[in-house]
Amino acid sequence: SPANCNILLGLNTNLDLVSSALETLAGARKDEGLARELDANTAPHDFGRIATLEQLEATFLSFFSAGSAAERFVSSTELFDRIVSSARRTQAAVTAPGGNAALMANRAALEGCRVRLAGPVGPALQKLLHPRVVLAAQEPQLTDEVHLILEYARGAKVAGHSAPRANRFILTSDVANARLDGLSDLEQALRDATDDGALVVLAGLHLLEGIADTDGAGPGQHDIVSVQERRIQAVEKLLSLAEQRHVAVHWELASMTDPELLQQLWERIGSRIDSIGLNEQELAFLAKTIRICTDVQCANVAKTVPDAQTVETVLAQLLDRSPRISRVHFHSLAFHTIAIAEQREKKIPRVQWKTSTASVAAGSIAASAQACGDQMYVAHASEFLSLCLGAQSLR
Repeated sequence: SPANCNILLGLNTNLDLVSSALETLAGARKDEGLARELDANTAPHDFGRIATLEQLEATFLSFFSAGSAAERFVSSTELFDRIVSSARRTQAAVTAPGGNAALMANRAALEGCRVRLAGPVGPALQKLLHPRVVLAAQEPQLTDEVHLILEYARGAKVAGHSAPRANRFILTSDVANARLDGLSDLEQALRDATDDGALVVLAGLHLLEGIADTDGAGPGQHDIVSVQERRIQAVEKLLSLAEQRHVAVHWELASMTDPELLQQLWERIGSRIDSIGLNEQELAFLAKTIRICTDVQCANVAKTVPDAQTVETVLAQLLDRSPRISRVHFHSLAFHTIAIAEQREKKIPRVQWKTSTASVAAGSIAASAQACGDQMYVAHASEFLSLCLGAQSLR
């Protein structure tokens, strides 16, 4: 129950700047002396890491045309600053708490959980956190890390493409989150934890991809790998401490483009956690990376409305592949699914997930309330959650 819920959360925290995707891109083009409308000949293509406005437009179109969510790193701080400036000028631009860790912290606190949050928190973000969220760091940062959330509606049209559903395209270019600066604070919070029912929730590991562009002035490939390696080793140290303290760990995945890094994280982090959460794009990319789905299966998982039967098949393969993970939470705009590993000789789950049916219902309700923003729905979401969870433990 929320009264017994003690969560240690990290690591990606930032200030979200939410604006209209099409207005922001049009403003950025105008700033560069270009026509406001994207050229209809612009070919959708995912560049992975973005350095120019042309790459940004092509990458945006590749996800816009499919109605898929995505997050990409902008290696040019000058370009990122220009896009931020354009976003701030849009009519409906707003700021909000951002980063999976900060968002989950606010949601858990709203439901009555005690939350310690580790990550780069600036003065503006701190004001937007729930009063029940306690910072693991002694003091907040002097400035906020800004992430751009470019939103579009279903049926929106640009460059000859129409969005099949409403969604968002996220741009980042910050240093602190890419370096997982909150790791030491999260480790200390775990050392200080006295509650046997504590749960560690890890988010933001995908931002390690950005190290290539944030660690000094243009490091070589060897430097990039060594920096990533040191961060992964620090995460492994945290997981060792969690094992010693008998604390369960959940890893919330996010959009990635580097299969080699994801393979490393899966082998070294995925083998030491108890639970993982991911959406349709993330599941498809992970399954393809660790070779547990065919091309057809991966495509069926990554669809705008994922094929439920294929999702179940791939989730079963994922649980079978991991020596430790006993729970997977798949979440999409279409539906949520929680898969639990059977207790057998090959795998004896360290955590007994007692309320999975209630949890998947609660998760779906909370996500819908968060995404839809309907005030009546949001106002009653906590009541719905309480009905789903009853007086049972969240674990």
